[in-house]
Amino acid sequence: MGALWFTLVTLVLTVYVLLDGFDLGVGIIYLLIGKNEDERRIALNAIGPIWNGNEVWLVMGGGILFLAFPKAYAAGLSGFYLGVFLMLWLLIGRGLSLELRSQFGSSIWRTFWDTAFSVASLALVIVLGVVWGNLLRGVPLTADGYFFTPFWTNWLPGVDAGLFDWYTILTAVTAVVILGVYGATYLARRTNGEVESRAARLILLGRWPAALLAVGTVVASAFIQPALRASYGSRSYGLILVFTGLLGLLGIFYYGRRAGHADKNPRAAFLSTGLTILGLLSSTAFGLYPNLLIATTGASFSLTVHNAAATPQGLRVGVFWFVGAIVLVIAYSLYSYRIFRGKVTPTSVQEGY
Repeated sequence: MGALWFTLVTLVLTVYVLLDGFDLGVGIIYLLIGKNEDERRIALNAIGPIWNGNEVWLVMGGGILFLAFPKAYAAGLSGFYLGVFLMLWLLIGRGLSLELRSQFGSSIWRTFWDTAFSVASLALVIVLGVVWGNLLRGVPLTADGYFFTPFWTNWLPGVDAGLFDWYTILTAVTAVVILGVYGATYLARRTNGEVESRAARLILLGRWPAALLAVGTVVASAFIQPALRASYGSRSYGLILVFTGLLGLLGIFYYGRRAGHADKNPRAAFLSTGLTILGLLSSTAFGLYPNLLIATTGASFSLTVHNAAATPQGLRVGVFWFVGAIVLVIAYSLYSYRIFRGKVTPTSVQEGY
């Protein structure tokens, strides 16, 4: 049951990144895409009806982690306490920015909230990228199953590493660039005119940095974390997940190269970027299994699907609740995306953005 719930947690959080990732990416490039009010409204209208629903997957992921692996949930929540609260405030800030920007007609008012939306989106991705790096690198778990990490120490991964070192900064920058490209491919698919043209140019500019950072992160992760090398050494079939990410990168290059041509295929570029993200996250989860939190203080202190799981009876009962919940969330998501499909034009205004 532990392996099943590990897979479910990974699946739900991956879907969250795939869905909320592109509207976070839109936020990152928002001030570059929209040069006037009409263009910014087009960008916001492209994500306005669906961004809130995308975050349901994050809530579900946290709930599943609490249900299935309460020890890991408690350790992670306490160790990343500041990061969790920063994430919550940034999520609130993004929502407030979208809802409040059109409450007054003042250009200063709208510029303030537009800047707040873009900064909150960027900062949120940085926080998520740093947490991703810390999970891959490992945290200083003690015998009681908890850890405390300073902001930084000597900027080097190891037992005494802080939240920030060169590796976690690398993962944060990788997340920002890839999701920025993801947001650009989404806008290229959903918009027309100048917004689409600028998005296409950002795809062309961002594909090389995205590829180099993705490959660099994979190589650095294998160097930093021995558990990853051990997992792929004993279960080499998992390399197909790595190749999935590489295939996505090739798709970004091929379809992104044609983003500004008449025969452009923005949907393929969008799906290729999603495939890259899928490959990165699934290969991470595969390499970490059965670990949930790897201890830099010693392998015996690591929290795994075996020593951090809830009771077998609780896990079995939880499966029934999960099935009902996931059906509702999937149905809601499919309905929302179907209703609001198609290109966004200057005349299509949603919720007064």
